[in-house]
Amino acid sequence: MSEQAVQLDWSGTSDGRAARQARAALSPTDRLAWLSEWLDFAARTGLLDAERARRQRAAEEAWFAGRE
Repeated sequence: MSEQAVQLDWSGTSDGRAARQARAALSPTDRLAWLSEWLDFAARTGLLDAERARRQRAAEEAWFAGRE
């Protein structure tokens, strides 16, 4: 999937208070399972690649800005 095809839209993420509390109530084993499932999903959909590319661009911009 091309980098331009992936649009990161975090508006629907479950970062609300109730979701955080529900995750905090999970056992360590359940937390690892949740994280593993999320990372698998992110890898399949190209989100990890898009985030890596975004961070790389930001790092390069900061590095080049410091050299001027």
